[in-house]
Amino acid sequence: KIWGVQSENNSAKKKENSKDNKSISPNVSKWNKLQKGARVLFYSDKSFCKAATVTYTIWNKKIAEHLWNLNECNETWECLYFVNDVKVVDLDADEVFELIGTKEKHVQGFRILKDEHAKKIIDQYGEVI
Repeated sequence: KIWGVQSENNSAKKKENSKDNKSISPNVSKWNKLQKGARVLFYSDKSFCKAATVTYTIWNKKIAEHLWNLNECNETWECLYFVNDVKVVDLDADEVFELIGTKEKHVQGFRILKDEHAKKIIDQYGEVI
């Protein structure tokens, strides 16, 4: 299975990358943190519905365009990550949000959790995810 994240987002503010003085989007900063073996959760309709393990990441616009074309802003989801061990889960989002102490009530976009939040989720749902 392949999932993708947009490198650019017209509504996102770009951050300055001090290493090479290039602007990068918040999505790219987050995507760069994905590592092989990481567990990911997928959200839909007020619940986390799938869990999977990251096996590989690659930035490839040609593959993304082939899979998903371009959106109305001429963007695609070229920050790719491949996953396996996909499991169907049913984790109530409100319970997960309460567990990690967030005030948010939905997930929008791509997010990397703080280590302490990820640990709480693994401790609570590890057998399921």
